[in-house]
Amino acid sequence: MKKTLIIKHGALGDVALAMGTLQALHREHPDAELWLLTARCFFPIAQAVGIFTGCMEDNRGGKVETLRVLRGIARSGFTDIYDFQQSQRARLYRRVLRFIWPRGVYRWVDTKTQKLITITKKRSWGVGRAQVCPIHIPWEKTDLSTMHADGKHFNLLPQRYVLFIPGCSAKHPYKRWPVERYGELADRLGRLGLFVVVLGTRDEAAEGEALARGRDWVVNMVGLTALNDVPQVALRSLAVVGNDTGPSHMAAMTGRFTIGLFDQRNARSVLRGDHVANIISSGGVERISVDEVWMRLLPEVQRA
Repeated sequence: MKKTLIIKHGALGDVALAMGTLQALHREHPDAELWLLTARCFFPIAQAVGIFTGCMEDNRGGKVETLRVLRGIARSGFTDIYDFQQSQRARLYRRVLRFIWPRGVYRWVDTKTQKLITITKKRSWGVGRAQVCPIHIPWEKTDLSTMHADGKHFNLLPQRYVLFIPGCSAKHPYKRWPVERYGELADRLGRLGLFVVVLGTRDEAAEGEALARGRDWVVNMVGLTALNDVPQVALRSLAVVGNDTGPSHMAAMTGRFTIGLFDQRNARSVLRGDHVANIISSGGVERISVDEVWMRLLPEVQRA
């Protein structure tokens, strides 16, 4: 039986985007064991997709963790390794594994160039012999509409609401549309008799509290949901508005109408899906006005 390793570390949006292609790969090789090398925080997504035999942990730490990961890969009997990360770290793995791989054959797939590199080693040391040939990668759109988690606190969800995702990684504060603008947008929705639900991690607690303060039509669920809850909360909503962050990408992959707010620096990482509207600022994301978002949002909530 073939045993295939997929290298995909993150970020969250990138991991979610890759899942459609990995599902297609699984359908092409239904009898192969599929393993995912990724950060531990992405294990729940991999488990929810349901195509992986298991996950190997790689949090991209220092030399000790790098050696542990390389040793684990070399000893696990993989016949195929797919590099979906295309990072400097993944390229290091490829170079080192060629030296430390045991006798036999393993195949490394470069998904960017769509080339298969077959390494044949007669000894457990040395670089072995390499043969390169083209390979087809079945790129496919990700559909997260069937992803479920425990659904804790779903009883807090109102019947008709718009979902706000106002946070993002603490390392990239420039991606955050000002919370005051989200507040203005929430006020307009409240005047229409609609609720707003706010999702995020505990790192976005301040945003959730600011939006809920003085607004009884805003339901603050920051810190109450699991990552895998995002698709179902999005599907129950009338529409989604979010920053350039993983949960926004996950919402877009459900098919629910999603507005993504981006500054010029992140124009390449826009939301992808059948029903999305990406608003890209000419400069910082704070230049996006509430009116711009409202023009896209209002027709959707009126139709819903």
